[in-house]
Amino acid sequence: MKKVFFGFALMTFLFFSVISHSNMGEKHEGAGHSEAKDHQEEMKEHHGEMEEHHGKMEVLHHSMEIFEDHTDRVLDLILSSHFADLEESARGMKKLADGLEGTKPHKNLKNIDKYNSLVSDLKKGIGEFEDAIKGKDPLEITDDFGKLINICVECHISFRD
Repeated sequence: MKKVFFGFALMTFLFFSVISHSNMGEKHEGAGHSEAKDHQEEMKEHHGEMEEHHGKMEVLHHSMEIFEDHTDRVLDLILSSHFADLEESARGMKKLADGLEGTKPHKNLKNIDKYNSLVSDLKKGIGEFEDAIKGKDPLEITDDFGKLINICVECHISFRD
């Protein structure tokens, strides 16, 4: 769907670019030229916004894939009682959560405050998970990891398409 929308926006931009350049040999004067130039600037701005949104969505998708890899690894380490090896994954998860700042969800944009709150909760939860790892208490580690998974599930149910 996003590729279709992005493609439509690009085609619209190109269409209006061709129209505005098709009369390049003629002398442009008056309000008509000014309006066309304003419209072209608006289209360029819109195209830039589309690219920025597309880039943030790519960050979001990439972050989710890597985050999933970290959570799989953490789960394996917890189940095999290799608690000392958790710090690397926790650092990786924290870095990814920091990168979620400024991203937007796939759907329910009207609830962006809830999304931002969940991102904040995720970052806080990762901090608590890191503290639990340092404390070396297996029950606290698993409890804090479970809280992280709950945040992920709530976000995905609310905002993923």
